[in-house]
Amino acid sequence: MSANGKPPLGYRWRSSSGFILSCMALALFSGNFLYSYIVPILPDMLETRLRVPKSQTQATTSLVLSAHALACLIAGPLTGYLADRAPSRRFSLLVSLGVEMIGTVIIMAARTVPVLVLGRIIEGLGGNCVWLVGLATVAETVGPNHTGAVMTTISSFYASGLILGPVISGLLLPTVGYYATWSVALLVLGFDMMMRLVMVEKKHEEQTNLAEGPCNNNDHVEGEAENARASSESTSDETSSLIRSSQNDRSNYGSQPNSNPVSQEPDMAVDPAGHQSVYKAMLTNPCALASLAGRSAMAMIMVSFDTTLPLHSKDEFGWNSARVSLMFLLLQLPAIFLAPFSGMLKDKFGTKFPTATGFFAISIFIWLMGTPGKDGLPFAGVGARGQAIFMTAIVGVGTARTLISGCGTIELTNVMKQLEAEHPGRFGPGGGLSTAYSLNNIAWTSGMLIGPIVSGFLVRRVGYYWMNSSLAIMCIVTGLGALVYLHKK
Repeated sequence: MSANGKPPLGYRWRSSSGFILSCMALALFSGNFLYSYIVPILPDMLETRLRVPKSQTQATTSLVLSAHALACLIAGPLTGYLADRAPSRRFSLLVSLGVEMIGTVIIMAARTVPVLVLGRIIEGLGGNCVWLVGLATVAETVGPNHTGAVMTTISSFYASGLILGPVISGLLLPTVGYYATWSVALLVLGFDMMMRLVMVEKKHEEQTNLAEGPCNNNDHVEGEAENARASSESTSDETSSLIRSSQNDRSNYGSQPNSNPVSQEPDMAVDPAGHQSVYKAMLTNPCALASLAGRSAMAMIMVSFDTTLPLHSKDEFGWNSARVSLMFLLLQLPAIFLAPFSGMLKDKFGTKFPTATGFFAISIFIWLMGTPGKDGLPFAGVGARGQAIFMTAIVGVGTARTLISGCGTIELTNVMKQLEAEHPGRFGPGGGLSTAYSLNNIAWTSGMLIGPIVSGFLVRRVGYYWMNSSLAIMCIVTGLGALVYLHKK
C-alpha cells in the first residue's frame, strides 16, 4: 500500500496472475540463460584467456560445470526451507538475482581457474534460489487440472534460455569480442531485476480485500477473528505463495466466508506430533522417487552435451564456436514448438507413457550421436554423412526431450497436493512446495554434478562412442522405471 492507503500505481496489472506468471517465467529463463551462456565459449576462455593447456581443457571444463551443480546441490535443501518461510518472495527473488549478477561479473573478470570456479559457484547459488521460488509460485498460481499444460508451456519459455544462451554467446564472441559478449548476460539480469521491482505481491491485494470485506461479510465476527486471521494470512500468504488462486477463486472466497477459514486454518489440521517432513514423504513415495530419478538422468544427459559436444565437434568436424552454438539451437528448439502439445498429453494421459517413450527414444538418438567420429562406427565417418547423422540425432534428442520436460515438477506437485488434501496442514503453514521442489532441484543438480565428471572421464578413457552408449543404457533403465511407477490418468 502507498502512504495514503491507496494501492500502488498500476496495482491491478502489476499484481495480476498473468503478469506474475510472466515474471516467474522470465526469472527461470534468465537462470537457464546464464547457465548455458558460458558453454560454447568456455573452451576459448580456458585456452585463450586463462592459458589452460589444450590437454587439460576437457578436465577443466568438467570442473567448471560441476562447480555450478555442486553449489546448487549443497544449498538446495536450505534454500527450499528458507524459501517456504521467507516474508517476501519478491525480496527473495531480488536478492537471488543480485547474487547471480555478482557471480556473472566474477566469471567475466576471471583470469585464473579458481576465480572462474568461484564465480560459477556464486552464480549457481543465486540461480538455485530463483529456480525454487519461481517454480513454487507458478505451481501455486494454477489449479491441479492445468498444472501439466501451464508447467510445460512455461518450461518451453525458460528452456529457450538454454537455446538463446549458447547461441548468442557463440555468435557474439568472434564478432564483438569478450567483454561485449558478457555485457549481454548482464543486461538480461538487469531487465529481470527491473521486472521484479515492478511486480506487486499478493499481500497488497489481500490488504485491500480486508479493508473492504466487513461491508460484505459478517461484521460481528470481525473483532474476534481479526488477530487470528491476520496471523494466519501473514504466515500462510507471505511464506507460502505469491498467488494462491485465480481472481475468480478469490471472489468466490469473499462470497463464501464460512467455507474456507476452517480448512485453511493450519493449526486445526496438523498432526499432533508436528508437521511431517516433506523429505520423508517424498523419499518414501515410489512415484516421487521415479520422477526424481528421471530428473537426474535428464540432467546428466544435457550437461554431458555441454561438457563434451563443443570439444568433440571441434576436434572431429573442425567446427568453431558459432557452429557449435547452432548445434545447441537444434537441441533446444523443438521444445519451443512441441511443449504445449506435450503438456496437453500429460494433462490428458498422465506422465507415465510420455516420460517412458521420451527416454526410450532418447536412448536411440543418443547412441546414434556417438557413431560419427574416429572412435565411432565405420558407416558414419567424419565427413558430410557423419555430420548429417550427428545433427539429425541432436534434433531427435531435443524432440524426445519435450515428452520428459516438466514431468518431475508435475509429479511432485501432484503428490504434494494429494498428500496435503488427505491431511491438510501436514507440511506446515507454508505448504512445503518449495521444500519439495528443492528435492527436484537436488535431483537435477546431482545429475549436473555427476554428468560432467562421468562423461568427461568416459570420453578420455573409452571415447565418445562408448560414453554415448553408456548414457543410452541409462535412458532405457530410467524409462522402465517411469513405465512402472509414474502415474497415468
